[in-house]
Order: sequence, then C-alpha cells, then structure tokens
Amino acid sequence: MCELIALKGNNNVIMDWLDQYKSDKTIRGYKYSVENFFDCDIELINDWKIKGVKFTDVQKWIKGLFDQGKSDNTIKNRKAGLSSLFEYCIDMGIIGENPCDNRRVKKLMKFNSITGEEKGKSISKKAIRELLDRIDNRYEKLMIGIMFKTGVRVSELIEIKFEDIEIRNEKYWLKVTGKGRKVRFIPIREELVKEIKDYMKCYRVNEGERLFKIGTRQVDKVLKKWIDLSCHDCRRSFAINYIKNNGRLTDLQRILGHSKLETTRKYLIEYERFDDSLVDVIDW
Repeated sequence: MCELIALKGNNNVIMDWLDQYKSDKTIRGYKYSVENFFDCDIELINDWKIKGVKFTDVQKWIKGLFDQGKSDNTIKNRKAGLSSLFEYCIDMGIIGENPCDNRRVKKLMKFNSITGEEKGKSISKKAIRELLDRIDNRYEKLMIGIMFKTGVRVSELIEIKFEDIEIRNEKYWLKVTGKGRKVRFIPIREELVKEIKDYMKCYRVNEGERLFKIGTRQVDKVLKKWIDLSCHDCRRSFAINYIKNNGRLTDLQRILGHSKLETTRKYLIEYERFDDSLVDVIDW
C-alpha cells in the first residue's frame, strides 16, 4: 500500500478511486495510466479536468500509444486504468458516461490490434537530412536527430544523459535502458557526440542531467511541428535504412532492444514496400 500512502493528504477523486485497490502493482499501473493520459502529476487532476475529457481525447491518446509502438497488452492495460477512473466518476455522479466506451474508441483498438502488421511511415536518410537542415532550433533538432540516428524509443530518449555515452575501442556507444530495465549499447557517430556537447554548452546542461526535461507527449508535439510522423516512425525509419544498408537483422535486433527476432523481422515487410529510389546509404 506504499503507493497509496504516498498520496495521503491529497483528498481528491483520484485518491478515493485508488483507495478501492489493495495491490501495489495495480495502483502503480493505474496511477501511471491516468498521469500519462492527463499529462500531469496525479495530484493536479481534479473533477473539472475529468469532466472536460471527450472521447476524441481518449481516441487521440490511444492512437499515440500505437504510434509509439506500444504492445496491444500495454495499451489495453493503460485503457483499463483510465476506464476504471471514469467508471468510478460515473458512480460518484461526476460524469454521465465513460469516454473509453465510445464505439469509435473500441473500433480504433480493434483496427490497430491486427497481429503481425507493422503500421506507420518511414523516410529515407536523404529526407532525414533535409528535415534536420530545416530545423533552426538546436533543442528540437538534436531531439529529433537522436531519434532518427539511434532508433531509440521515445521513452528512452527522454532519459538520456551525457554520462550514458561511453568510448569502447575508440568508438562511441550510447547506453540505453529499455523495457524490463534491460541495458543495451547503440553505436553513434562522433559528429552526434559533438552536437550533444555543443547543445549542453548552449543550454547549460550538466553531464548527470537528462538532455531533454520533457515528457513523451511533448516530444511527439515537437516532431509534429516539423513533419507528419510519429516518434515510432523515426525508429522505423532508422530500422529500414539500416536494413537497406545491408545491416544484419541480428545486429538491428540488439540495437532496437527487441527480445524476439520476429519483432525485428517485421521491418523487412516494411522494407519491401519502401520506395527504393528515396534511399541513400545510411552512414551515421
């Protein structure tokens, strides 16, 4: 009950709702789902915020989770946590209906849960360079550049610190902690390290601090400002360009942090549909 005890003193609807549950795991999961949806700390969520939620907000949130490459089970669990809060609010007379139960939301869940199909967009190395050349904001340029040049998940991107960069055999490697707290190392170019150093100097970021003090949804908004892609599309673009450059699938699996090779193999299907004329040899 430690999660619940930590919320004592915040006598709001969220506290009352979580008080129904006895499992720390359930409380942590539901708390995270609600914070992720409202994009703020749970203490700041009140009746008025909940009353203002529309089914289109839930629809957009779920689509964003799919675009980030979250698994079907993860998305179902996130939706279940949010839906539980709305059901409680209906019982308390705060709202009249559950926006998670809208038929369009259910249709979106069903449509995106097709097993074995990797959805989304991808762009070539040439298009990536042209995009980065257009971005005149150093903060946003580095953020987007790292996603395209390393294939990291957006949840991993926001945790990166300069101290995560290591030198092995005269080559630079980025240490990333992925799903299940598994650590992996991604090869990066010296040019990217220099970009990061210049950025840190400009924005006065210390080596032990996160490069980007931002949430995953804000990262998506920054990307959308420059191009109509999701954060997971950046990861997909990295993977497809890696394959196009005759990179080995097993190496790509390690770089992306996939536990199963079958997950990485999905990008081969995307590669077959990729416009061959758009791609140059990837060299970062």
